[in-house]
Amino acid sequence: MTADALRHTLSDDEINTVDHDHGFRLSQVYDGFLEKVDDRFECGLCAEEKKANWKNKKDAIRHFQKFHFGIGETCGTW
Repeated sequence: MTADALRHTLSDDEINTVDHDHGFRLSQVYDGFLEKVDDRFECGLCAEEKKANWKNKKDAIRHFQKFHFGIGETCGTW
């Protein structure tokens, strides 16, 4: 998944479809994978005991690419 895909701005319809409170208003795709806890943003995809967190939510993009969405590799043969 590319950083541009994660940064894609959500439409109002897409935002209103989400029925989960993340602790802040969603605006970009990657926001759906975050939770606001106190004054920090936590990764909702990490294991409960090892949740990564950031002061600025935009810092999570690299984490998502590296640890959650960058696993697959394209096979040129098949």
